[in-house]
Amino acid sequence: MESRPATMVHRGVRRDAGTDLTRRKREELAELAARWHQARDFYLDRLARSDDLTAVVLRPRSLRERQRDEGWAPVDLAVHYHQTAFLSAAAEVKTNWLATLGRIRWKIGRRRDLSDDQKHWLRFVMRRVQLVQRCVDGESVSVTDAWAQDLDQARECRRLRRLVQRAYSPSRHARRRDWFVLDGRLYRPFLRPTDRHYGGAWISLTGTQKRRRICVPLRGRGLRYLEPRPGLTEGPEIRVEVGSRVVFRTSERVHVASRSGGDVAGIDKGHDTLVTATLGVPEMARTYGAGVGKQVSAMTVKTEEEIRFRRRIAAYERSLRNTSAHKAKRIRRCNLGRVRRSNDSRKVATTFRNMVDRALNQMFRDHASVALLYVEALDFVGARRGHAFNRRLRRWLKGYLHERLQYKAELNGVELKVVNAAYTSQTCPRCWFTSAKNRHAQRFECGSCGYAGSADAVAATNVLRRGSDPAITRFMPSGAVKQILEERSRSALNGGAWGSNGVALGEDVSRDERCRRSREELRKQSIGTGLEQGDHRTPCVCAAVEVGAVLEPLN
Repeated sequence: MESRPATMVHRGVRRDAGTDLTRRKREELAELAARWHQARDFYLDRLARSDDLTAVVLRPRSLRERQRDEGWAPVDLAVHYHQTAFLSAAAEVKTNWLATLGRIRWKIGRRRDLSDDQKHWLRFVMRRVQLVQRCVDGESVSVTDAWAQDLDQARECRRLRRLVQRAYSPSRHARRRDWFVLDGRLYRPFLRPTDRHYGGAWISLTGTQKRRRICVPLRGRGLRYLEPRPGLTEGPEIRVEVGSRVVFRTSERVHVASRSGGDVAGIDKGHDTLVTATLGVPEMARTYGAGVGKQVSAMTVKTEEEIRFRRRIAAYERSLRNTSAHKAKRIRRCNLGRVRRSNDSRKVATTFRNMVDRALNQMFRDHASVALLYVEALDFVGARRGHAFNRRLRRWLKGYLHERLQYKAELNGVELKVVNAAYTSQTCPRCWFTSAKNRHAQRFECGSCGYAGSADAVAATNVLRRGSDPAITRFMPSGAVKQILEERSRSALNGGAWGSNGVALGEDVSRDERCRRSREELRKQSIGTGLEQGDHRTPCVCAAVEVGAVLEPLN
């Protein structure tokens, strides 16, 4: 593997407010967050127009200068708060546009009514934001390359404009808690070592009232992450979250040396087990976060019981409104308040996030020699399997798991690549036979060659093989993937290829005998490739060739 240069990674840092924070200061911070969000919503409405696509994606600070000339939002805030609110709104709009373009690319790859040249033209234009802006504005785009001369480019421009108009939606994310952003000119950290009430670290914020700042005590003694850094005249940018706790979040730039010449691993993300990692042999795969599915089920059952109990209390409260109004008011305040319900939901989400972080930290510690990770793309909507299963699945933090996996990979200098996830848990790693009947819950048993093993380990092995498979791309439709796998399975059976267990088509062999041969073949390959116990060298990976060809291992 080629060596990659060292990079600078932003590592998140959290500092909580001290226990001596008064009620008045908390209310001032909440009022400041409310005004800041009013200004931010005003800027979101201004930036949601499609004619600002190029500037939002490429030059957001130029839009800030234009907004300053036109005038800030009609909200009583300091100028620097308006600037942070505008940049935060521009970042959200930019993220929305990039996600929209990603969805359009995915839809283009799945459309069968488009030729390869048409798909190539659309993707070529979408890689350049200026060309996308011209198509959205109704202007013509002409590609002078030889492969695009036979295309009706005006028609393709209209097609892309319709795709963007249908896919783009300037919707806002639901705000779950009050927060605002500080730049280095809005706060000042300092120490009070001789203070008799709270002798520690403090931070002074610009408030809503002129010539009056909000002084907040911080947990901890030092000011390492809040002081000005080399190359900056002011302190770093801070996100302040105001809820049951007041939290200050910032980031630290860490110099990370990228790993080179290491192993290659595949990762399967599951529900009962969070992560399963393998270097190429399913029997040697390691699982992390085992038993999470049982905890999710237990918490789901507990939450359902609390919801039913809350509904009974609400019905009892409605029956007391006419006879005992004072008692009904106490029930609404003490038993049906939103604060208690939000705190319980936050505790459950925090528990799951801690599970994810512990599992990923342990995985990167165990695989210290891995320099490249292949992970499956789980950005699709799964089939509905009933109310009970869907309630459990909603608590599975799929997006958070992938986000933390990217973050941990950057901190450890590991390169992360996403591959197509179609049929990775239903394909036999020995004979390519693909069927939904191969998997039985967490157990895998091939219906053709009889190979048996852990379903998560098999899926992780197939994910690893997809990384070096040029025939199956990331955005390939699942139907095309199934066709390729079926062709490979037939070729392996007809030609006696690697992975067919050496069984000819006319040979009468029982399933137990085929399973025994499969395991013996697996042990021989693991010994031949150096994957014995305690050896973590990269195994040989199948070279993916054209559909219908016989697959052989690399020497």
